[in-house]
Amino acid sequence: MSQSSIGSYHIWRLIGKERVIVDGLFQCEEYTAHQYADSLTELTGKVHVAVQIGSTYEIVLLPERAKFLAEEEQIMATLNHFQGIGRLGQDPELNYTPNGTAVTKFSLAIDQGKDEKPMWLTIVCWEKLAETMNELLWKGALVYVQGRLSPRTYVGKDKKDHVSLDIIAGNVQLLEKRKTGSNAGESDQQSQAS
Repeated sequence: MSQSSIGSYHIWRLIGKERVIVDGLFQCEEYTAHQYADSLTELTGKVHVAVQIGSTYEIVLLPERAKFLAEEEQIMATLNHFQGIGRLGQDPELNYTPNGTAVTKFSLAIDQGKDEKPMWLTIVCWEKLAETMNELLWKGALVYVQGRLSPRTYVGKDKKDHVSLDIIAGNVQLLEKRKTGSNAGESDQQSQAS
């Protein structure tokens, strides 16, 4: 079994003819660098490749390869769709942008099966859907969410840029009645973004 070579790599994001270095990995295995690039591609929907620093490929970035990756990216862009069922981890939080657009965010825990930790996602609703979900949902409510993945960049405690995935909801359905007997959520509700 051949051992993966150790080296230093740039992570390139390729969007059509645009080429941007977004990260660097130093003294790591080639396999790890390629896995990291693949995970960024999956996470962001933008094609990422790991290229050894100073290699001929990095210097030239072969036009044939760039063309192939650009075509692959266009195909991937049409597959940005999410749907899932889970429970709210907190009450929804309604805010307004400076121009008065309503935006509601809530965390959603999706069950991954027995003995597995849930997957936590941030759901973002806009405009009328945001106001409706803020009124109808509560911590622990079971909901169906349909939407699209939207990467968000933030600076972590380690002072480095990180990427987080939000779900921009287009459709949220409440799948159960509120058990406390209050007026909110008494009947199953379905709201779609207009």
